[in-house]
Amino acid sequence: MRGPPSGGTASLMRAVFAAGQLGHMLNFLRLLLARRLTRTPIGLIVMGVIWLLARRRRQRQEQAHPRPGTAPARQRHPAARR
Repeated sequence: MRGPPSGGTASLMRAVFAAGQLGHMLNFLRLLLARRLTRTPIGLIVMGVIWLLARRRRQRQEQAHPRPGTAPARQRHPAARR
């Protein structure tokens, strides 16, 4: 059974969490993953699907919990036929 990290790993983790750099590190890892995925056609498809799902999720979240001081998102309606 392994215990908590010790030595250099533990001090590095404490430094990362204490400095608030975790968000920057996650963004960097996302960038590396995106660059890796875009090298192949299948990766591009995966990136597109992830982008669409994230976009839909953000739109639903914005409709459910609008931020104060912002205009509501316009709903798209087809033009009336004459």
